[in-house]
Formats: sequence, structure tokens, C-alpha cells
Amino acid sequence: MLKINKAGFYKIDKEEVFVESEGEIILQLLTDCKINIDNKGKSVVHLINEKAESIIINCELFSELTLTLAAFSGESLSCEINAKLLDINSSINLVSAIICKNENKLLVDIEHLAKASGSTINNYGIALKDCSYDCQVIGKINKDCSDSYAYQTTGILSSGKAKKIQVLPILAMKENQIKAKHSCFIGTLALEQSYYLLSRGLNEKQISELIAKSYLRNILKEFQNEEICAQLGLQIERQVELLC
Repeated sequence: MLKINKAGFYKIDKEEVFVESEGEIILQLLTDCKINIDNKGKSVVHLINEKAESIIINCELFSELTLTLAAFSGESLSCEINAKLLDINSSINLVSAIICKNENKLLVDIEHLAKASGSTINNYGIALKDCSYDCQVIGKINKDCSDSYAYQTTGILSSGKAKKIQVLPILAMKENQIKAKHSCFIGTLALEQSYYLLSRGLNEKQISELIAKSYLRNILKEFQNEEICAQLGLQIERQVELLC
């Protein structure tokens, strides 16, 4: 097991990782792994998937956590994210950006166990031709967790006829004095936008690439490390041009 107790960049080739550091932590995933995050201070954890096909993340939160997942290879991926909000004002801000070429599953399960706890989830996906993408996002606010909030948005843009795209947004509220909302959409480039961009000299492939790049780059807003952010931006450019 690899223990991480200070901010920085790490290449992960171990099956189990334990993270308990404040600050910004960047994990480049080179193998299937289970990641345990014990958050007692404000922290940011970025997961950049290179080769993993199975990722399990378990979070116990007493403070603020920003968690991102970037997966642009297009290869098959099963990712399960579980988080328990255990203290007043604890929160998670989760952002994922995934290119789906083969079989992809994303399961997010957030459980509020304290008052004034919060969860904000934004999932961005690009579904390629013949891919399968299954996404389930569950937000639970338990009884006696008043003044908490649970927000979730999942959007999938398709660049071809996918084999299967399924998105299930679920909210389970056991307390009245809370705020909660969810939204999801599955679609392609709006027709009026296509007409406009075609009139400007772009072809259909260029239009798809432009929209896909812009959409996936939403995840970069969460990065503090400018060098890693720039590298990831270049990776988005390359992979969209290669795959889309």
C-alpha cells in the first residue's frame, strides 16, 4: 500500500493507495487501484487515468474536498466513487471528464451524515460510436442533516451512434430542511449551431472536435497546478483529434 501524506504529483502503480494530505495532489493512474481518501483539511485530489480499467475511490470527509477524474484514453473503465460526509460543513466537489470509446461505467454514491454538509457533482462525457456508457449518481441526505445540499449534473454528448447510453440521477432525501437538485442530458451538437459553424467554413468533423474539446476542458477549472493543467489541455486536444 502506498501512503500519501503531502501535496504533489505521484505515479500510481500500486493496487491500494491511502491519501491523507491537505493541498493539491495529482495521481497519474497506471494500474487498477483502490484509493482511500481520509480528508481532515481542505484538499484537492486529481485522478488522471492512463491505464487503469478499474478504479474504486472511498472518501471519509471531515472538511472540503475537490475530487476530479480525467479519463481520455477511450479505453474501457469501471469507476466507483463512494463518499461519506461526516462533519458539519464537510463538502465534496466532484468533477469527471471521460471519453467513452468502449465499455464505461461510472457509479457515484454520496452520503450526507452531518448537518450543513454539501455535495456538488458535475460529470462530462463524450460518447463515441458503438460505445457503452452507464452512469449512476446517488445523493443521500440522512435524517438530522438539516441545512445540507446535494447538487448533481451529468451530461453526455454523442459524436456517433452509441451502443448504449444510460444515466440515472438519484436523490434520496430523509430530511426536509435541505436543498437538492439534479439534471442530466444526452445529446449531440444543436442543429442551429451546426448551421452557423458550417457557414463559417468548418466541416462536421471540425465542429465535433471543437465542441468536444471545449466540453471536456471544463475539468481544467479545478486545477491549481498550471503546468499539469496545460499538459492535460494538450492531452484533451490530442485525444479528441485522434478519437472523435
